[in-house]
Amino acid sequence: MENGIKPSDLKIIERILKQEHSLFPRAIFIDYYKSIYQAYNGPNHFLNEKSLGYLKNEILMNPNNSYPRIVDLSGFHFLWRINTNVVNQGIMSFNDFANAHFETCSQINTNVNNWINYKSSIEKAFYNILDNLNILDNALIPKHLFKETFTVSHSDVYHKYYNPHYRLINPQLLDNKTKTKLLEL
Repeated sequence: MENGIKPSDLKIIERILKQEHSLFPRAIFIDYYKSIYQAYNGPNHFLNEKSLGYLKNEILMNPNNSYPRIVDLSGFHFLWRINTNVVNQGIMSFNDFANAHFETCSQINTNVNNWINYKSSIEKAFYNILDNLNILDNALIPKHLFKETFTVSHSDVYHKYYNPHYRLINPQLLDNKTKTKLLEL
């Protein structure tokens, strides 16, 4: 273990951070952090009675965006971040999209204490990876981030350039035809 982190976890974190940087070069620290948070904890922070209505509005209000169809966050869990725009493109029906998302929410049991312990064990590795990628800007690091327990939102910069609207979905819940369509360029 390097700095209290398993080598397999280090590889997952490094792969996700490199992928984020290649897909979203204008991302800042908080956006990278959010990706690791989501990969580790999954989507169940979305699981409440307001989620379905919010998802419907998000899809209706956002017919097009520049976000990729899929971002693979697999490693800790089998997760894809899937653009909500796939509903508007007819790749998935709203019901199929929502059902896959909510089923994914119910599959991953997030424990806040586990995340608190885990994120303190990866903090140094997280900074080192970002520094090695030449994307660590200390001025943009919220000093409280590795001490708090809450989930975070993407940065204003990320919203401005990428307009993200997506949900985390376990791709094993999707039929092969849908997966094939999602993977087409």
